[in-house]
Amino acid sequence: MSIGLFIVARNGSSRLPKKHLLKFRNKKMIEILISRVLKINLIDRYILTTTNKKQDDIFEKITKKMGISIFRGNSANVKKRLYLASKHFNIDIIILINADRPFSDPNIIKSALKLYLKKKSSILTTHLNQTFPKGFDVDVFTRNDLLKSFNLSKKKEDWEHVTKIFFDYPKKFKLYNMTAPKKYYMPNLSFLLDYKKDYLKIKRFLNLVHKNNFNEQIGCEEIIKIIKKNPNFF
Repeated sequence: MSIGLFIVARNGSSRLPKKHLLKFRNKKMIEILISRVLKINLIDRYILTTTNKKQDDIFEKITKKMGISIFRGNSANVKKRLYLASKHFNIDIIILINADRPFSDPNIIKSALKLYLKKKSSILTTHLNQTFPKGFDVDVFTRNDLLKSFNLSKKKEDWEHVTKIFFDYPKKFKLYNMTAPKKYYMPNLSFLLDYKKDYLKIKRFLNLVHKNNFNEQIGCEEIIKIIKKNPNFF
């Protein structure tokens, strides 16, 4: 049974165009994310999925530089693109990370995968009931269950949001919400990269991180400790 970690990215965001290419000290946000998740030793293949649009050609260079795979497909249908990518690379278990989460923590992802394999649910998620900081969320499910969700996907948003159908039909899919342990518990904290203000916040925080003798590989636990020591930072 093969395990793949999929990063979903595109440059066409209306709220913050080309947000994944924004930099901190010459490192793009997407490069920071990839370098973090590459620390997970349980993954058979890392794949960035993006669109066929010219504006996303840059991801070809980035994935080659970072040593991961890439799959490109229809810009409007994210779910189908992810399914075709998993089929192309023969991946059975999908770990889904949105590229707007540059601080994704490999330890949280490893814990989620191990728990998923133990619980044998249709999907394991961390945000059905939010206990982790936003920006550290992860979803784990199989390619087969993703395909099952196709028959229930009727609206545009059902195809845009990969896991929406799982949550809309809890009687058809076995759901499991992973609750954050105390060291990761801070649901009101957000490091999602959606708007310019988010990028400025992340840059400010990374500068603070370097002052505390850490770097951009800092884990969620250490991030929370710094936030607690600097409660007025945001």
